[in-house]
Amino acid sequence: MALRIGSRVAAVSGLAVILACAKLYCTETYNSPRQPPTPDKVRSVTIDGTVEAVARGEMRVLNSRNQQRWLVVSQPGTKVLVSGKAEDSYLKAGQTVEFYAELDAEDVAKEKITELSVVAPQAKDKYGVFAPETKPADAAGAPGDNWKGRHGRRRGVLTHVGSKIVGRITSRDGNKLTVQADKRTIQCELSDLPVINVSLPSSTPVKPGSRVVVHGTAGYGRRLCQADDVQVTLSEILKGKGKRPAAKRAREIVTPPAQEEQTSGEAEEEKKEEKLPPEATDPADY
Repeated sequence: MALRIGSRVAAVSGLAVILACAKLYCTETYNSPRQPPTPDKVRSVTIDGTVEAVARGEMRVLNSRNQQRWLVVSQPGTKVLVSGKAEDSYLKAGQTVEFYAELDAEDVAKEKITELSVVAPQAKDKYGVFAPETKPADAAGAPGDNWKGRHGRRRGVLTHVGSKIVGRITSRDGNKLTVQADKRTIQCELSDLPVINVSLPSSTPVKPGSRVVVHGTAGYGRRLCQADDVQVTLSEILKGKGKRPAAKRAREIVTPPAQEEQTSGEAEEEKKEEKLPPEATDPADY
């Protein structure tokens, strides 16, 4: 009997201890302040793929490496460069262009321009006619002859033939362009099939299907990229809004043919003929 009473007392005591511990655990757990969630770790990402959709300030990109879709979002300071090709009808007055040409004493290009680039507006000191660019003398595959400076020293290999011209198109007449390069006015003519390159900031519209390379940051396990640098290659060739402006033709002054002077007698005879009644018809003629 005493054994049974002792076992019951021990059981009640153990249950009391368990309940006390559970109450203490619950009190510490639910009464303590909540800890903020751990922020996602940030990693650098590079996305090379195709634009699927474009919205204001963002685009959906299909990564060509693993076929994953990413949402690329621009942020303050994001650098965007859009490049591609264009038809010659795309050229118009007001655009900033860059090309290479050999000029004569009157700043007229000696040969037709076969390649030209439309670029973003430059700083004032970037406009002008600059000396030919060179590569080191041991560089291979650069067009042009070796350029020698003063005293005949070999300075390098020309990257392009002619001077580098950066200016703004002031007028266009057919294939003829007038470009203002700082204080010099350059006259040049495009070839029949020129290569027009375009390298502009984000103001150029980007359409789905264009290739894009994005450098930015994203959280682990998330496909949302905060873009730092975006380079877009357009899939379509840019065209002008209208047809290529035709060359202006000089107006020909056409003089009407001189009329023969009539004598007073001839004028009176014409007046009499107008006043004569119609000739009578003979019924026998019917």
